[in-house]
Amino acid sequence: MSRLALLALAALTLARCSRKEEVVVAAPVAPASGAQAAAPQAGRPRPLPPGAGNELPPGHPSLDPMQGGAAPGAGQAPAAVPQPPPHGAAMSGGADVGDVKVPKATGPDARTIAEVFAQRAALKDKTVTIRGKVVKYNPGIMGRNWIHLRDGTGTAGKDNDVTVTSQDGAKLGEVVVVQGKVAVDQDIGMGAPYPVVVQDAKVTR
Repeated sequence: MSRLALLALAALTLARCSRKEEVVVAAPVAPASGAQAAAPQAGRPRPLPPGAGNELPPGHPSLDPMQGGAAPGAGQAPAAVPQPPPHGAAMSGGADVGDVKVPKATGPDARTIAEVFAQRAALKDKTVTIRGKVVKYNPGIMGRNWIHLRDGTGTAGKDNDVTVTSQDGAKLGEVVVVQGKVAVDQDIGMGAPYPVVVQDAKVTR
């Protein structure tokens, strides 16, 4: 080997020995910020942020699902508001007035209350005259006055109390004579039809 080649080899060896090993240091990882650490888990609802438009009236339950509240309509049925039965006051039975004994009316169309019930199919749309005692009176319902009469005939809870509608007034406890047209199986809105109603009656004493 020539002298020149030996000198080149020695210089290369010296350069390798003097080279320092490079060390790569990774940059430090910054800790997560407070906002990122507090981020809600996937699938969980986020609470409503405070601000204009989010205020609720005093006493209103929270709408935040995180606080046990629920948005209106979210699986909640509105509370049912109880309603009174239509015409319930007019259609309910008469008061318990004890034994009632009233003489039968006179005339060709006169009937006792028990007879009106028993003959209601034949008397449909015909005029009858009934004398009875007013055991219940409700004025001004559906544009008419509602009168319950008893005369002492018939069986309690079956055919001893007849409902009469009239533009004329009456007083509880008085004995009156009514003359009106018989209607049968009238559904007044109580769910069960009334077997007999004497309609548009004239009331006399």
